[in-house]
Amino acid sequence: MNRGMSGLGGKRTCRAALSPRLPNCCSGRSSPPISHHSEIGGFQEGRLRLVICTTNNNDLAPAGVSAERAGLCQKLRDAARGGAHYISVVQNLPEQRLPVIIDEARKWRLPVTGAIVSSWAEAARMGLAGYDHFVDLYRSTARVPERDQFLRLYRDSAFRNATAPTRDGMYAFFAPLRSLRDESYYRASLATMARAGTPVTTNMASSMWAQQANAAAINERRRYAYPDPPQPPPPPTAVDGKSRDGLWSDIRDMREAGVQILAGTTAENSPRDLPGATLLDELEWLVRAGLTPREALAAATVTPAAVIRPLFPRVRAAGKVAAGAPADLVMLEANPLQDIANARKIFGVIANGRWFGPAERQSLLERAAELASHPK
Repeated sequence: MNRGMSGLGGKRTCRAALSPRLPNCCSGRSSPPISHHSEIGGFQEGRLRLVICTTNNNDLAPAGVSAERAGLCQKLRDAARGGAHYISVVQNLPEQRLPVIIDEARKWRLPVTGAIVSSWAEAARMGLAGYDHFVDLYRSTARVPERDQFLRLYRDSAFRNATAPTRDGMYAFFAPLRSLRDESYYRASLATMARAGTPVTTNMASSMWAQQANAAAINERRRYAYPDPPQPPPPPTAVDGKSRDGLWSDIRDMREAGVQILAGTTAENSPRDLPGATLLDELEWLVRAGLTPREALAAATVTPAAVIRPLFPRVRAAGKVAAGAPADLVMLEANPLQDIANARKIFGVIANGRWFGPAERQSLLERAAELASHPK
């Protein structure tokens, strides 16, 4: 058995687990409780997460710009004083609000991440700390007339709720933009993102085509997760090969351009997005997209650690196996550099310095199944 504790470069392998020491940045049931809500831009604040979005498509009237800016700045100041760790913006945010948010957050040393549908290149130049939802890349690099038309419609809450009430409906709504890409602008955007060092978090395992491929594994996970609500059938554009191949192509293009890639999931604690298991799915999808096993493992270990350290100096991010480093490790039975599927062959886990062998892990799984069967 391969139970050594050397780094990725050695014949023996282990994988440093980052999540125990990261601020909670998940969505869904695993998110921290929301502690405040304001109607200024649909602003929501939690201690470890801050979300700023818009609720309509109305452009700011000239007389309201200063008041809007003052309101946003005050909410950011309140969030910083209340202990927020970072700021996240969502897809329907009007473009004119992003520089205000980034400028004010910088004063309080709060990183800003988000799902950006508008200009990724401009967001990188402003100082965005990371892109949370990489499938938006094709939407932000489509030809300007069509892209602007789609964004105007998407930011209209009434239209959006009628046309794309689900994630898969949203994919179908935006699907035509993939064939309307502005290639030169797309390549220039990737170069800008690479120069700025702005990382991109992937989440392919959450896509419907990935969930269909992983249906058997997802079914086995049902005992460890909250029951899924009834799901409408996905639109064809959410599961076809064009959607998958387009995302894989984007992954390869980002790697070739030097953009930092981070493996991520939505981690909603449902069978479709179970924390831990879905990350292993994501590693396999990254390899299928064209990354090497070493690159995929780096996207879940050393690269996130390198990104996190300057953003959160007080967080002891893992990312290396060395004396004095956080003792968060996964010990495997086989080498994932030879086959990324070997990352699933877990012998034991060291979390916060505590050893969890096969018996301990089985006990935890049984407890998880018990809790999932009696959701509060």
